[in-house]
Amino acid sequence: MKAIIFDLDGTLVDSSKAHAKAWVRAFSELGLGVGEEEVLKHFGKSALDLARSVAPTLDKQLVEEAAKLHSFFFDNELLAEVGAFPEVECSLKALRQRGFQMLVASSNPSQRIRAVLRACGLEPYFEECVGIESVCWGKPYPDIFLRAAEIASANPSQCVIVGDSVYDMLAGVRAGGLCVGITRRWSSPDALIKAGASAVVKSLHGLVSLLTAVG
Repeated sequence: MKAIIFDLDGTLVDSSKAHAKAWVRAFSELGLGVGEEEVLKHFGKSALDLARSVAPTLDKQLVEEAAKLHSFFFDNELLAEVGAFPEVECSLKALRQRGFQMLVASSNPSQRIRAVLRACGLEPYFEECVGIESVCWGKPYPDIFLRAAEIASANPSQCVIVGDSVYDMLAGVRAGGLCVGITRRWSSPDALIKAGASAVVKSLHGLVSLLTAVG
């Protein structure tokens, strides 16, 4: 394997609560009472797709407004609540020592990806960040992982794709990568495997062990 492509939210950083709060506030501004649990059911989708899924009665203009409000609240008021999962940095160090290229491919804009990584002290470990603005279609379509593989000058089959949601696994399988699911909180092992994960781990320590075992 040549490269590892990571999802961001729920995989590297514990950001689900902050994102859910931002969405609840965004929908509230538009007069909709939406709970955090409903938002989290669609965690992993692009902002526009999430807004459409949670509030299917909104027209195109209001969907875009909801996404803008979410961005404002998250970027300006809730980013400080985000932190890396405890084992992430030491696991990234171990993977870097083994010579893997590492990239992040996320449904967030690349500017936010970098801001989150920087705030969590993880930015130096990654060659590139691929955001939603780089592709026409977000997860579960494969475009974002295909773009990351292209940047890494790797065939998708040479890439390990790591994520915590079924949307990551669906997109990764469609891209042609080797998919590893991580069971942080929201997706069960069975759901990740059903979506196409070749293996499931409980943390990035498990990913390091898995890749060490397969050479």
